[in-house]
Amino acid sequence: MARKEEHPSGEPPEKEKGNLALRRKGAESRAMNPGRIRKLSGIPDPLRLSRYEGSPEKGPRILFFSGGTALRGLAAELAKYTHNSIHLVTPFDSGGSSAALRRAFGILSVGDLRNRLCALSDPSPGPHQAVRSLFSLRFPKKAPAGELEKQFLLYLKGEDPAFHSVGKEEKELLLSALEAFHRARPEDFDLRGASLGNLFLVGSYLAAGRRIEPALFLFGRLLKTRGRVLPIVEGDFHLAARLEDGTLLLGQHRITGKECPPPSSPIEEIFLSESLEEFRPASPILAPSTARLIQEADLVCFPMGSFYTSLLAHLLVKGTGRAVLSNRSPKVYIPNTGKDPEERGLSLAGAVEKLADYVLRDATEGEEGLSPLDLVLLDLSSGAYAGKIDEARIRDLGVTIADLPMVTPSSRPYLDPSRVSRVLLSLA
Repeated sequence: MARKEEHPSGEPPEKEKGNLALRRKGAESRAMNPGRIRKLSGIPDPLRLSRYEGSPEKGPRILFFSGGTALRGLAAELAKYTHNSIHLVTPFDSGGSSAALRRAFGILSVGDLRNRLCALSDPSPGPHQAVRSLFSLRFPKKAPAGELEKQFLLYLKGEDPAFHSVGKEEKELLLSALEAFHRARPEDFDLRGASLGNLFLVGSYLAAGRRIEPALFLFGRLLKTRGRVLPIVEGDFHLAARLEDGTLLLGQHRITGKECPPPSSPIEEIFLSESLEEFRPASPILAPSTARLIQEADLVCFPMGSFYTSLLAHLLVKGTGRAVLSNRSPKVYIPNTGKDPEERGLSLAGAVEKLADYVLRDATEGEEGLSPLDLVLLDLSSGAYAGKIDEARIRDLGVTIADLPMVTPSSRPYLDPSRVSRVLLSLA
């Protein structure tokens, strides 16, 4: 769906301008050195990293707002030093095999949640590795329906060879989840390209009374996940974007520029909708337990990833920005290197400004001095960023630019997960 829309948020532009004024008013009172480009001395910190590596169960609570696969490598590296990282994931994907599950069950997207659980899984040998292998299996995209059903029945009975290495207790739990999925699935459900791990998660979600947190806890235990993974909100919501030319795109798959052509005009604003068929504004509220995780984190990170659909989408959930503002620990943004189709027409300073603005949409007049963002982490010598860095514009936000080596010859043009993880751990 792509059409013209006056202002689908229902909020007048004046309110958005008020947020900008509120942000600028508070910039002067923020604590960190505003707007300077500087090297951070002692980063990475070898003593701190050694301590974390020796006792990762006591490692820092680094909280990430993220979405797809951009954080997979970083999550695996981070788990070597801390088992206490928190990963809030956007569950709004409306493309690929996730779309079939969402249409069939009216649920949040579980694919990125599964991906993050596996990324944080303990790499050492053990029964959990067989579970991880099962979670990574997919049905063929091109196969007759009869063959797909035969394969599904092998999984359902636990007779596929992939189950042979799974422990008895783990097998019972997996088959119970798959049975719950099987009982509830529509007769015409299309298995082509479906992830077996997603089917396990959906079955467990349904068995838990349509609650995702118990399912994530269960499979986090089976996978020996070293960290916590949660959606930013439970519920069947979809992303919408209004472009600068007035076009409204409905559905994440139409915004990312991956499954569909990239947006024809720069993105101006994003929203949540209760439906994928027509735009119906949604304003879900952050769960108190999730708010506490944000408020109590030792470091809050907006990492690399699709700028609107993986980062800013979290801030559409009411209460998220306020929880960020109330946390006095460091808040850092790691911009993308390389090309993100969602950032068409958006400079680095523009991205920093937009991120701060979305955080501050939750702020009240008494909170204008609180910092939405403290640090922007860049690799100025090796990173590829859009346009010239507008230091004055970033200074206006009270944000420090930290220049750190995070791109390696083997990772260029992208950030090296090992180096990024060591920087974040040193800041926490």
